[in-house]
Amino acid sequence: MDEAKLQEIEARANAAPPGPWIGDGEFGFVFQRGASRAHCIARLDHEDVRDTSGADLAFLAHARTDVPALIAEVRRLRAEHAAALDAARREGAEGMRAACMEACRDALRDPSDIAIIGRVAEAIRALPLD
Repeated sequence: MDEAKLQEIEARANAAPPGPWIGDGEFGFVFQRGASRAHCIARLDHEDVRDTSGADLAFLAHARTDVPALIAEVRRLRAEHAAALDAARREGAEGMRAACMEACRDALRDPSDIAIIGRVAEAIRALPLD
């Protein structure tokens, strides 16, 4: 799911009346309880539509808090993944730099052209880490 789709879902959730929402299994209502009165969010009118366990009402009632929580979790995991990927890239670049420097040190132990080795070492030190 891309960020645009996530934003569409978030916009719908933000446009809905605030929670908490409560499901009433006896009458098939999902309502928002305000300071002074309850506001009907949805009503399952037909007995054949309403599941007798109340699972449909529970799902609807919890959607008001579950959807924003899921959006936040998706974004948290995306940020965590991006940070881990960035760290792995930096670690890989540092590892490559260290390996190149070690190769230069080995070459210096038996130098045939120290000037070239020095230029290689300087180029390696200048490698970007991204």
